[in-house]
Amino acid sequence: MKIALITLEYPPAIMGGAGVYVAQVAPKIVRMGHEVHVIAPGTATCRESRMEAGVHVHRLPVSVRPALKTLSFWAALPQFFQAIARKAGGFDLVHGNGISDLTLSRLAARQPRIVTVHHLSSSCVRSLRPSLFERVRQPGGELGLVPYLEPLAIRRAQHIVAVSEYTKQDLVATLRIDPTRISVIRHGAQPEDYRFPAEELARVRQQWQERNEPLILCVGRLEARKGIDVLLRAFAQALQETSATLLLVGSGSHAPYRALAAELTIMDRVKFVGHVDTLTLRQLYAACNVFAFPSLLEGLGIVALEARAAGKFIVASRVGGIPEIVPPGAGLLVPPGDVESLASALVQSLDQRPTALPPLTWDEAGQHLCDLYDSALNEWEGLRARIAR
Repeated sequence: MKIALITLEYPPAIMGGAGVYVAQVAPKIVRMGHEVHVIAPGTATCRESRMEAGVHVHRLPVSVRPALKTLSFWAALPQFFQAIARKAGGFDLVHGNGISDLTLSRLAARQPRIVTVHHLSSSCVRSLRPSLFERVRQPGGELGLVPYLEPLAIRRAQHIVAVSEYTKQDLVATLRIDPTRISVIRHGAQPEDYRFPAEELARVRQQWQERNEPLILCVGRLEARKGIDVLLRAFAQALQETSATLLLVGSGSHAPYRALAAELTIMDRVKFVGHVDTLTLRQLYAACNVFAFPSLLEGLGIVALEARAAGKFIVASRVGGIPEIVPPGAGLLVPPGDVESLASALVQSLDQRPTALPPLTWDEAGQHLCDLYDSALNEWEGLRARIAR
């Protein structure tokens, strides 16, 4: 079948797990025999369509201002979608990654609709309680207008993919979605992506270790929801009992966290790595001793799956969908925001090795998604046949 996969993130512009998700599943769906057209934001000046790893990728111009990027994408999407659909000869199914297809009305897209929900933005607002200023400065972000708009995109979908049981239950409780319309398909990870020669990993460790001490890795945007301040405080306490280096990998505002690290007098033990390419990230997963995941809210937490695929012991918050992917034997779970518990777990984890089985692979996740496509299309065609009679 021909599938329109609409997303706000696609390589090289990936901000988080939602972007990794679509980048992984799109080529997997193609390899399973379907034709996939990804529609995503591009640059401010260039509208382009080209093949990438067997996927038809269509990028549409958006505002250069980060706060307006999402809004400008939504404004241009309906007309852009119609042009692509005409050229492709129509689509059999439309799949929205998050609420990326918000402005694509039922009239504009008369195919069966599927939406993947990673987490509800309204849950983020309830959990983090952001200020009015924080919400206004990023109107297209998950703390801005999205909590008010997501019910529209989610409720009109024929079927919903939840990335965890937690997200499914949140959809049922918050938006009153019929649970029969929701399928849980967790993200995947490929263990073979994290296998490197020993000498290569030794070189990576040498690059970041000044004292030949254990490496604790944390991957994620530097923002309040990720609990980076909690991790820094916990790491400062852990250093009273052990020796280690903390690597913080991810984009975002480093300044407040650098200031906190300086205040805690641990700047010499904390490395702000920033954004890295895919190969470097996989090398860091493979080279670290422990993976820290102190997030305050996660629908699932794809970075924990990546750490598990790399064979790493995980210290994470017992929140959202994280307990579903960090079972006994995979790591230690602590209450979110609890500095003392996190510090103690970090110290304990340095001598631990995971015993749990590897997580779902992306190939398996892609197959589950294709099965859902078949089911949704059959249901849609059955409904049309009944109406015709």
